[in-house]
Amino acid sequence: MARRVIISDTISPKLAVFDERLMAVVAKIFQYFETIAETEMKTGARWTDRTSVARNGLVSDSTRDGSTFTLYFASMASYGIWLEIRWSGKYAIVGPVMNQVGPRLAQMIADTALP
Repeated sequence: MARRVIISDTISPKLAVFDERLMAVVAKIFQYFETIAETEMKTGARWTDRTSVARNGLVSDSTRDGSTFTLYFASMASYGIWLEIRWSGKYAIVGPVMNQVGPRLAQMIADTALP
């Protein structure tokens, strides 16, 4: 009976390259959704914008720490929190856009990562 001996591991290095390529694709998807989220917040805000401070202060950003990705949604206006919570959220835009974008982002990652 023949015996096989593995001399070197050729699979692990290829998997590491694959993992890094996949992480780069996921990073691009997060960057894409930064723009989507910010645009949807700015165009979907239902308040009358008197000074443009609140609308221009709606921002989105993403970060990566190893294999952990985060997409941030924020209002940079000092009174932005009141637009989100006052009047039972009637003028909220950050939370609703977050709820809409999150599942779409997750679906795009799933569609990309899985065959």
